[in-house]
Amino acid sequence: DIERARRGRVREAVRRKTEDEEEEARRKERLLFATQELARRRIEEEERQRKMEEEAESRRKMEEMKRRRASQEAFRKRAAEEARQRKAEEEESRRKTEEAARKRRSEE
Repeated sequence: DIERARRGRVREAVRRKTEDEEEEARRKERLLFATQELARRRIEEEERQRKMEEEAESRRKMEEMKRRRASQEAFRKRAAEEARQRKAEEEESRRKTEEAARKRRSEE
């Protein structure tokens, strides 16, 4: 009887130990899964952030190119207008010089 009771207590102790070990294994598995899930989310967030930064940089470069192009176009227009004005002034000056020379010849 005593031996049977002792074996029962041993069996119960072994069963509890096994259950505790199984519960610990499940806890470690859940912890591992949670850790992996956090790492996956962090990686996804970093990737999303990197993409947003790349898109912002791309937009910034595009805007800079547009500004540069507009500035160059304005410079070309200004240079063309100045050249046209210079040519008109030179033409006016040449015309006045020719007119003055004709006037002198007609007076002589």
